[in-house]
Amino acid sequence: MDRVDSFKTAERLQQQAANLGFDWPDSGAVLDKVFEELAELREAIDKNDRANQAEELGDLLFTLVNLARHLQLNSESALHSANDKFKRRFGFIEKHLTHSEPAKRYSLDTLQRLWLKAKSQEKHSTEI
Repeated sequence: MDRVDSFKTAERLQQQAANLGFDWPDSGAVLDKVFEELAELREAIDKNDRANQAEELGDLLFTLVNLARHLQLNSESALHSANDKFKRRFGFIEKHLTHSEPAKRYSLDTLQRLWLKAKSQEKHSTEI
């Protein structure tokens, strides 16, 4: 099963449950559940419990798909858009690096400044 099918499966399972009344009353309640799942993931990370980390990450992703459903958004499209945005911004970073040395030698601060510059330029270009 590929990732797209996993998103569709999660959406289908959640819709089946909702059709029977097993659903959160609104997106705010789902968002509360997102924070709960995130806290459980953080706890698993803090305990260095690899098996539980995978389980809690899965629960978080499943809940995020449910949040998208409640917001009447397509989770796969949202992720696709986020991927495209990351590619654009990271491409900006790569274009502005000195290629005489590997990118891994740049400080995180330098890379983050370039990221924020890319984000700012992207925002300003959409306002025009």
